[in-house]
Amino acid sequence: MQEAFNLLETQQYRANQMAIQEQIKDIQEDTARSAKIAAVVSTVSAVNSTRPRKVEVSGTINHHVN
Repeated sequence: MQEAFNLLETQQYRANQMAIQEQIKDIQEDTARSAKIAAVVSTVSAVNSTRPRKVEVSGTINHHVN
């Protein structure tokens, strides 16, 4: 009877460990996805910050006198 109990306990422990490992793997994948998204956002932000901005002022006329 004790052997059966020990075996059941061992199987439950292993099942719990496998479930924990699966959760850790899922968290790592989520973290990797988030890191990739953050890298893309940073790259887009960097590209946008290096582009010259078009400044439009509506309603004004610039006259250059020589």
